[in-house]
Amino acid sequence: MSVCKASRPALVLYFNGSFVGRCNGAHVRMWDQLIWFSRHFESVAMYSFADHPDYPWRPCDVAEFKAKFPTVELVLDTRSWSLRLARRLKNVAMTLAPLVGRHILQWRIAGATPGYAALLRRDPQIFIVNYVDALAELNGVTPARCIMETHDIKFLTHIKGRGGALGQLRTLGKLRSELCTLELLNGLIAIAPGEAGLFKLLYADKPVWYVPQYTGPRTVERRAATADFDLLFVGSENMFNVEGLTRLLTKASWISRYTVGVAGRVCEAKEVKRLAAAYPNLQLLGFVDDIQGLYARCKVVISPVDGTGLKIKAVEALTAGKPVLASAHTMDGLPAGFEACVFPLQPEPARDLITRADLLAAASQSAACYAATLAETGDALKLKAYITECLSESFKPEAAVFDS
Repeated sequence: MSVCKASRPALVLYFNGSFVGRCNGAHVRMWDQLIWFSRHFESVAMYSFADHPDYPWRPCDVAEFKAKFPTVELVLDTRSWSLRLARRLKNVAMTLAPLVGRHILQWRIAGATPGYAALLRRDPQIFIVNYVDALAELNGVTPARCIMETHDIKFLTHIKGRGGALGQLRTLGKLRSELCTLELLNGLIAIAPGEAGLFKLLYADKPVWYVPQYTGPRTVERRAATADFDLLFVGSENMFNVEGLTRLLTKASWISRYTVGVAGRVCEAKEVKRLAAAYPNLQLLGFVDDIQGLYARCKVVISPVDGTGLKIKAVEALTAGKPVLASAHTMDGLPAGFEACVFPLQPEPARDLITRADLLAAASQSAACYAATLAETGDALKLKAYITECLSESFKPEAAVFDS
């Protein structure tokens, strides 16, 4: 499905699959990103594949997208077997010969993506792509035209998720491919301060922007609801969420003293279901549409996860005025200034917040105040100025690639 307008799109954003349901942190981030870009720039197009295996673009998603973003052009294609094969071949080639990566990523299969080809014929000036995998997923792209929202560092995710070692050949191949791919891009958007520092160190001549949040906090409805849960965890089926929650339930016996709610698709994991059966005070809530209403029913949010990047659910909880008990990794991914509302995931801070109403009230107020500063903390204004300058100069680093 594709609907192309006659005018030239200045910006094309790419994300694989529907993010309208905001089922995980990446979806929430993409939603926030698109709101920001559509507010600040004209002629914005959103490109995606309609047949994502987990998050396809359903008719209701398309309708919701058009209602929320009436000025953004939505262009959808389907991913054929040939495109899936091409993606694998590109990834292998990038591992074996990353020094010619610019040419590898321009490979395309003529006629495979009519919507995308029509967009390219209109010569968009800049692509905003999400994840390093995006460049191989697209049916031919000029990397020098792309600004990448990195979300995380792929090879570190591989190490932490698979238990691998940095010295293993497969890991080194992923590292080499990723670093060489990022070097080809026009600019990088980092989601966490550590990653921004790494990118600036590696790519001293490339613009790097640290953007913890694009838009300011959404208005949160304050409800006079009873606190049904002392602790709340919200997470997708992401392996880091599953591992973090199961590790907490296995090793932290003090959790059993409190009522705990678990929401999101993490509830579908077999390991989570098995452990939840041993905790009478723990309730699996499944996917919850009214997440703000759920936050209003808890005292404290927990984030026991590892991985890379910023934990979007922690930011959402703080925006809702909820203090967070967090893993070291969660705290490392946040901008400075969270000390009055984000605490170590330990029994003493949990006890103090849950049992002392005065401490909970102070931490809740600090959480809302801290969340209100996030959109102003990073480099979003610098990013806007850079893109505006590029567009004013009719940015053309290389010729566009498109199907004939």
